[in-house]
Amino acid sequence: MNIISRYRSAICYVIASATVLLLPSCKHAAKYPGYSYISSSPGYSYYIKPDSVTTTVASGTVSFSLLAEQSDGTYSIGVVETSCHGKLIRADAVAYAKGGKMLRIVPGDQSPLMLSSAPQLSQVLKSACASAASMRSFAGSFDRRRAMTLLFGNYDPGKGTAEVQGLVALDPSFETDTGSAAIFLDAPFQEAGVERRLLLTYTVPEGQDYSCHACPPLISGFLFAHKDDKWFVDISEQRIGVSSSWGKPPMATLVQVGPDRHAIVFSDSDMAQGYSSSTDSIWVPVDAVFQQAINITTESDDDGGCEMAGTGCYQYRTTYSFGPGRNRDWFDLRVSVTGTEPIGDTVVPVSTVTNYVFDKGKYNATSPPQDTSGIESLLHAWVDTWKREDLEGHMQCYGPVLEVYFRKHNISSNEVREDKARAFRQFTEMRVYEIDDLQVSFDTATSATAVFVKKWDAIGSSEFSGEAQERLKLTQLNQQWLITSEEETKVLWVKKGSS
Repeated sequence: MNIISRYRSAICYVIASATVLLLPSCKHAAKYPGYSYISSSPGYSYYIKPDSVTTTVASGTVSFSLLAEQSDGTYSIGVVETSCHGKLIRADAVAYAKGGKMLRIVPGDQSPLMLSSAPQLSQVLKSACASAASMRSFAGSFDRRRAMTLLFGNYDPGKGTAEVQGLVALDPSFETDTGSAAIFLDAPFQEAGVERRLLLTYTVPEGQDYSCHACPPLISGFLFAHKDDKWFVDISEQRIGVSSSWGKPPMATLVQVGPDRHAIVFSDSDMAQGYSSSTDSIWVPVDAVFQQAINITTESDDDGGCEMAGTGCYQYRTTYSFGPGRNRDWFDLRVSVTGTEPIGDTVVPVSTVTNYVFDKGKYNATSPPQDTSGIESLLHAWVDTWKREDLEGHMQCYGPVLEVYFRKHNISSNEVREDKARAFRQFTEMRVYEIDDLQVSFDTATSATAVFVKKWDAIGSSEFSGEAQERLKLTQLNQQWLITSEEETKVLWVKKGSS
């Protein structure tokens, strides 16, 4: 960008006075004709050239000429580009002396800055973006032709597409820079008493075979709001990070996620090498952008390859629903998973229900329930069956696979059974077997950790007694708590001797 040639004419209007006066903009205008005073910060006054404000509607980028005057009368003129929601970048600027003589080139920013790092420009950006907003609109009733023409500068109603330039910069996987964009979702709705319209488009490159499995189109999203008989572009996202294939967009629906809130659900399926899965990706409009709130695998199985591979076949399904909850403005999300799932080389039943609460643009799992009664019942049975040398009852406390079993990893319950049976054969009586200082912490709604001190005193061919700190990992499988990891973290004391 040639800043010098673009703004050379501006230097002809410089007036010698260097005094910074916090007066209405009309009194500043005589100093820099063509520029309007906006705001001041310690040591600086800022001016915008109103007729320099331009906007690229599809990307949401606003650019304008900024004049920054220092208290000593020197000033610089350059171009600022901003997304109008927190990011900005300043191009090279030209610095001038008090009398208008060019001094030097002031290097611009190499990468976008967050507005928080340049708070002195907040009022400047607010003014420029407000001016640009009036350009990003059309009057009257909503129709696709006017909307697409506003967004892309052109629209062919016969084809139902708009020509898009600059594709390679948006996605380097494209081989051509020109593509065509088409609407795949047009959804009207209301929020806060304001009519809104959501447009989702997908763009594929022109002149390139784009019908392969690994050929995702560019997905873009635009949110319009109807105010004062005009349709304004509130959100403009050229690239929403959702996947699809074969040059086709994913299925998209608009859902209500609060009393006065809506979200987009992108649904897609994939199959490869015998595995198939379907996902729902939920995106919400937050802080002038579309943001992914959560990604949910709705179906998954290995039916196409499990028999050939000789592994267990698994298949699970996920359902979810929104409903009133902890957040006044956003519904809670309830997710239920049923079926079977792989854990290591073993397939185990799964039946879980998890509640999610919306916070800071994301759906987060709520703190799991602190009811430890189920875990305490499990541990009581675990201790009691060991004391009674009830091997079958004791093994019912364990899951099908243990991630850790003392010094071993990823072993089956059959191996655990063999180890327990050896211990029962070694001792004829378990005089003491108890746990103290139990502490339970939940990792998720269906997993927890139990830490305690284990005490034992057994007799057989010899006596064996002691105390050790033990840690159990517990997992809720099919509504039942089971042990999926067992290890001694510290041996406190051990005594062995003849009986």
